[in-house]
Amino acid sequence: MELTRKTDPQIFDAFATKQDSIHYSKLSFWGEFESTNGYDAEYWSFKEEQELVATLVLLKKKSIFGTFWYIPNGPAMDVFDLDLTDKVLTMIKDEALKDGAMFVRIDSNIPRLQHDNKGDVVESGFNNEFVTGYYEKAGFKHTGYNYGYSGYLFSRFTYVLDLEKEFDQLVEQIAMNMRNLYKKNLRRGVSVHDAGRDDLHYLVKYGKELSDKLEFKPKSLSFFQRLYDLAKEHAVYRLCVADLSVAKENIQTERTTLYASIAKVEANPRKAGFVKEVRRQIEDLDKEERDLDELIRKNGNNIVLGAALYLLAGDRSYNIYTYTNKEFPSFHATISFHVETIKAFREKGIRHYDFVGVSGSLDPKDPYFGLQDFKRKFGGDFVENLGEFYFKPKPKQARLYDRTMVYRRKFERKSYSIFVKLKRKRRAVQ
Repeated sequence: MELTRKTDPQIFDAFATKQDSIHYSKLSFWGEFESTNGYDAEYWSFKEEQELVATLVLLKKKSIFGTFWYIPNGPAMDVFDLDLTDKVLTMIKDEALKDGAMFVRIDSNIPRLQHDNKGDVVESGFNNEFVTGYYEKAGFKHTGYNYGYSGYLFSRFTYVLDLEKEFDQLVEQIAMNMRNLYKKNLRRGVSVHDAGRDDLHYLVKYGKELSDKLEFKPKSLSFFQRLYDLAKEHAVYRLCVADLSVAKENIQTERTTLYASIAKVEANPRKAGFVKEVRRQIEDLDKEERDLDELIRKNGNNIVLGAALYLLAGDRSYNIYTYTNKEFPSFHATISFHVETIKAFREKGIRHYDFVGVSGSLDPKDPYFGLQDFKRKFGGDFVENLGEFYFKPKPKQARLYDRTMVYRRKFERKSYSIFVKLKRKRRAVQ
């Protein structure tokens, strides 16, 4: 097998994009982006008999303990060709030893087991755990089938929606309560459209609002600008907006319709229950209109409800960042984002919509179960990947590095949490 460690990005991407195992982190733009975050990127390609058979993005970074290698989501290739897998992994291992790498980290996006929509294992479904055995046989130790947020750079679990069906069918398979909220959003003038680099500040603003609430460090504007610029045609940035004049007009129309339905049956004593319920609905519309008038007074007719950034790779899309305006929670912008973008991407030929990252826990008491259940209700497939593998030529240095990073992350999280709490106290005093 012939290895090239500096492959032309166009040739590299053209091959990777055609693989079933494609992921945006296996494209050259991801290496360029990570190069702005302290990594050195290489684009490896493997040939057999002059034919390209595999590619990978190698990210290298120096630390005080040595240089480590990271291959995000593994090589792009036929992941079930076990002979090819062995050859590629062996070559990675040989190159790591030759270069004196401290360790090599691979987080694979190969599905492990087949699950149903709720996350339960399908007994008669596929089982790819044999691939784990081949990685370990090649010298890459598996870290285990762990919780989705166990320090993985990419969660082991996600929901992926197949977009082959007609759009109307995809909408019908969404949970009824969410489908109704989506349809209500349409009546309230909510829409989703593509936006550009100049509007990335919304992503920063709403991301910061969420970070202050959950006490994590938010991404900066320069972070999103670099990613957007380097991803180029692989990036899609969208805004969710509402035209409140449309919302007000539709509320008035709905109320008129309800009054008309009362007039038809009001004289019939048997319809007293129906009339009572319709009057309650009218009261709800009256309150909604009063709230709407206040929004218009403060913000004008047009408001931004949220921002979302997607990455594309082949026929797959990934919803990597979505932040909503917490001033307007009643509009449920995230639902409109997903449904309208599913519609738009399907029309562009995208066939897989990845909701990106869930905990994988089926326990309703899990702190992230609500987010997982929300993504489940769109009807996608619960996907569990194999997880992480390590080859450690220098195990002592690797262990010291791992311990240092654990303490560093804890310190950074704690420090930022204290910073947020101090900000809250200052605001309360003011």
